[in-house]
Amino acid sequence: MATCDVLSSVEDLTSCSICYEKFKSPRLLPCSHSFCHKCLCAHIVTSCEDKDVPLGFPCPLCREFIPSPGQLDETTQWVEKFPINDVLVQMMNETQDFKICWACRRGNEEEESNEFCLTCKEPLCKLCSKFHRINLTSMNHKLCPILELRSQSFCPSRNNTCCEKHKKQIVLFCNDHRTPCCSECFTMDHNKCANILTVEKAVENIRSLKLMGELELQIENMKEGLQKAKRSQEDNMRILDDAFDRYTKDAEKLHQDILSHVNKLFDKHFIDIAKKTKEAKQKLEKNTLSVSDRLNFVEHLLKRVKSENEPAYTDDRNIEYILTFHTVKEKMAEISKNAFSEIKVVVTLDIFDSIKQILDFTSIGTMLLTEIPISEVIDARKMEFSQLIKYQDLHARVRGCTVLPNGNLLCTDHDNSCCVLLKEKNQQTIQHSTAFPLGFKPWDILLDEDILYVSYRSHVISHVHRFSADDFRSLDPIHAGTYCSGLAIIGDLLFVVSECCCILKLNKNGHGQIERIYETHTKNLRYLIDLAVGTLVCSNFVDDLVKALDEMGMEKWTYQHTELKGPYGLDKDSQSNIFVAGRKSNNIHILSRQGFLLRILGDIISPVCLKLRKGTCTAFVVCHEKSKVMSQVMLYQFK
Repeated sequence: MATCDVLSSVEDLTSCSICYEKFKSPRLLPCSHSFCHKCLCAHIVTSCEDKDVPLGFPCPLCREFIPSPGQLDETTQWVEKFPINDVLVQMMNETQDFKICWACRRGNEEEESNEFCLTCKEPLCKLCSKFHRINLTSMNHKLCPILELRSQSFCPSRNNTCCEKHKKQIVLFCNDHRTPCCSECFTMDHNKCANILTVEKAVENIRSLKLMGELELQIENMKEGLQKAKRSQEDNMRILDDAFDRYTKDAEKLHQDILSHVNKLFDKHFIDIAKKTKEAKQKLEKNTLSVSDRLNFVEHLLKRVKSENEPAYTDDRNIEYILTFHTVKEKMAEISKNAFSEIKVVVTLDIFDSIKQILDFTSIGTMLLTEIPISEVIDARKMEFSQLIKYQDLHARVRGCTVLPNGNLLCTDHDNSCCVLLKEKNQQTIQHSTAFPLGFKPWDILLDEDILYVSYRSHVISHVHRFSADDFRSLDPIHAGTYCSGLAIIGDLLFVVSECCCILKLNKNGHGQIERIYETHTKNLRYLIDLAVGTLVCSNFVDDLVKALDEMGMEKWTYQHTELKGPYGLDKDSQSNIFVAGRKSNNIHILSRQGFLLRILGDIISPVCLKLRKGTCTAFVVCHEKSKVMSQVMLYQFK
């Protein structure tokens, strides 16, 4: 029975799960699954044909992602890069008998096999397996019960420390070509390279320079950016589904409305036809009645005249003849005096051209599918930062700003107690206008889920005011108990920089209690941003530092730099890099989300706040002039 199970297991293992036939040149994937050469090649090409840049493919069996083993644009050649599964090739060899232990067979004995050594690639009996595990030369070999080969993700052992070209142990690293070398590689290909290191020295250099940590950070940043892009695509898919459902419902409603309206029009039209037909007939019948009446009267007169044409033989007849003549003549004169007009009733119908044109329509409307490219992830350390527009005549003292969904900038005017709306026009000028009035000395402004939050640095206002972002109508305010400056939102929580030397945590809808977090001894905090889930970043204007805090106010990191003076407004990009406006140092510092300096953008005079526009490579920067009565608004581009 065991022998039959072994044979059945071997037969199952030698069948490709794509074509269900015996393996033909089986290729082994990193996930330990094998497939025919042609089957795997076809799967790779099919999986990658719709990708702009194919970076890998899913395993046909377990769906694990398999990264590209070769050139990205040569998907048909990838299969060549995967090794042939020589274990399966050996199993398919009909001359090999997997029912018996090969080690015993070499000793001219015959024992039934029950395990398979994936390193030696041969079946072993129970006793040989035992000694195989305790022998110094084979104790690290991987053994698997033959009956479990199908359930095990087995693969032949592969030595990643050997050179692929010469199959020898890697002992050196060529820093010039960034490639590991065996002794033969060094002798033949790298003997003239100047920067050859031992493996130990190369590892020491990577660790001492923390290159692996920096690489990990880059990968984490890219991963986060790609996750955001994926979530954005999923959101886009949901929006498309909602839009198509809405368009379908609107079309169905329009269809019903048009049918109902057209039916009403035709019902009215048919009624009008019936009414006009009746009216025409009545007019014609009336005229016909008059004609008939005249005809009957004339026929009566004619009859009287004809009756008097016979010869008269008596005086009475002569008198009657004369009277008839004069009577009939008078009647004829009377009829002739009342003129008769014969009428002809004609019906015409003029269908409106606009109604007829519906027969010429080939569609209800035009639906356009627009593909809008999302701005690529830009390396903050290498990007170019250039000015597009400079607007100098803004008579406002801007303290805070936010970008509306349409890309326009909304600023708080601290001196004039209002919000100023700035609109970009053709990337050449910026037009401004007063959007809506505010309370005394507004400070920061924040947009979250179509609601604007405005803080006030004034003793007379202890609320955070809320407004609709659509029409700027006032909503219920949130009581803070003190005047405030910087604002940030994480989830349902509103964080406010309070003049009571602390940061307040409130519910953004105004419910619940006020909680004090991160209490300080100074009133130097100015602005806040939400960096990630559970992380706040605040600027300290007097102490020249930027701090990251968790939701409970515990410090996570602190950034200080000799070239950062008077940090003011804050913002973040899609990679959670932090932009800090150095008001007194006339620059902008770009920090990683871990608080490390990435870049300093200089020659920006007295920046107070800045806001990046989502989905674009542009940012608004607001600067204060030395006169302190005007602000400069500039639109920058980075690429």
